[in-house]
Amino acid sequence: MGRLPIDIKKKLGQIIRTERLIRYENHKSQNATKENPYSKENFCKGVCHYHTLNKLEKDFINDSQVYYQLLDKLGYTYNVSYNEHRLLMDTLNTQLYRLLHAMEYIDDDLLRNIMQDLSGLNVQEDCIVYFHVKLMEIANNFQIFKSVNEYELKRIIELRDLYDGVYKGLYYHILGLYYMNNLNLTVAEEHLLQAKNIYHSYNISKGLINTNFISLYMLKKDYVNMVNLCVEMEDHYLETSNNNRLLHVYSSLAEHFLYINALEKAYYYHNKRKELLDREPLLSRFRFSIFYNWGMSLIYIFKYQEAYDYIYQAYQECPFEFMKLRIINPLLFLMTNLKIDEHLVKEVIEEGKRYYDKAIETDQTVFKYFEFRYSNNQYYRKYGLQKIVPLLLEDPERINFAIMLFEDLYD
Repeated sequence: MGRLPIDIKKKLGQIIRTERLIRYENHKSQNATKENPYSKENFCKGVCHYHTLNKLEKDFINDSQVYYQLLDKLGYTYNVSYNEHRLLMDTLNTQLYRLLHAMEYIDDDLLRNIMQDLSGLNVQEDCIVYFHVKLMEIANNFQIFKSVNEYELKRIIELRDLYDGVYKGLYYHILGLYYMNNLNLTVAEEHLLQAKNIYHSYNISKGLINTNFISLYMLKKDYVNMVNLCVEMEDHYLETSNNNRLLHVYSSLAEHFLYINALEKAYYYHNKRKELLDREPLLSRFRFSIFYNWGMSLIYIFKYQEAYDYIYQAYQECPFEFMKLRIINPLLFLMTNLKIDEHLVKEVIEEGKRYYDKAIETDQTVFKYFEFRYSNNQYYRKYGLQKIVPLLLEDPERINFAIMLFEDLYD
């Protein structure tokens, strides 16, 4: 193991710092009263001085052997020559551009081939390449709606300075999707803009990320930018024969026009996306989200029975446990309003209990109302008025749910 170049030292320093801090916090949360082996003072014992570790984590130091020893304490390795490292990165760069193409065109077969190729790379001896592969694997999981290991995602988030060039674009892209999924829209937009700017500087197609902006604008109720971008991207996706992404454009336009009660245009785009769904088998994973969003939009124009049919179908087809409760809540509002048999309502509530711990806090809060309501707990009225009504009135788009809640409370 020879002398390390400065650029490699800085990247290894990032890995050491990030992994040490993550393990420090984990140990602290589980062993509050015990001495923490990952504090700076303890971690560097037998290897280097405290101030040496401090400099290594912030910049770099001259002694290459310290890097090897500290990595070993964390279970990582950098045991390749600089040329071997560059060769691995060149191979990975080729796979990165294939990944971005597969993401743009929603090409599941290509994604599987890429993941198989990545699994065949010998990255255990090069921890820098290893974490670039992890970034690409997480991007793949977001693309195919596969749940992401929170521990791995946290590590990737903290490794921001490890990534350069297009990898940095992918890094910000992933974080933008993560924050958008958690409805932290301001932070999501900041990260997606960073990704878009980096992609643009490397001539990455706008078709890769712009549907994410369409979704973001929809969630932010920025309908002017949303419609303008949809019109732009409809032409782009038709020109590039990208029917999979075209689905996102038609979905957004259908839901927007339904929301403003332009029913003829709404059903025009809704039918066009249904044609795409039937024609493109790879789009089947979007069925649940399309049905859910369409059902939610129907609620806004008081088409409750049709909304119930779509949201129920969305619940049946949703493969993600963390999303189940979010779909169940409007379903319960509609079942209550439509006076559907109480026995069936209670069955849905029992289903909801299975997914409660996996849901975000807002979804949990709303679900508790129905738990109280259908367990004959008299507290449900107070809970509805004090907890649910203020929550619903925070967002004008939830006004229909507030109306349904008041109708239920004072029926």
